[in-house]
Amino acid sequence: MTSLFQPAPEPKTELGRLRILSKHAGIRVSPLALGAMSIGEAWKDFMGSMNKEQSFKLLDEFVEAGGNFVSNLLLKIRYCRKIYCVYLLVQEW
Repeated sequence: MTSLFQPAPEPKTELGRLRILSKHAGIRVSPLALGAMSIGEAWKDFMGSMNKEQSFKLLDEFVEAGGNFVSNLLLKIRYCRKIYCVYLLVQEW
């Protein structure tokens, strides 16, 4: 019988070594955030863009490597009405 109090398994990458976000919050996040400003087409003239398939692949790889912290810059919400952007993409993913 296995013990309930065994140590957690070693992460696959250093990205999986989670840290406490704040001493006042119990949230554990990956040491690096995925800056998602170039995901989607909202900022394509400034930052470049990714189609949906490329975006899903990037998000899947990030999570597979142990990441769990995505910065999606909520100011982009106002640009999401007519064009595909990271806010809507992450909801679908």
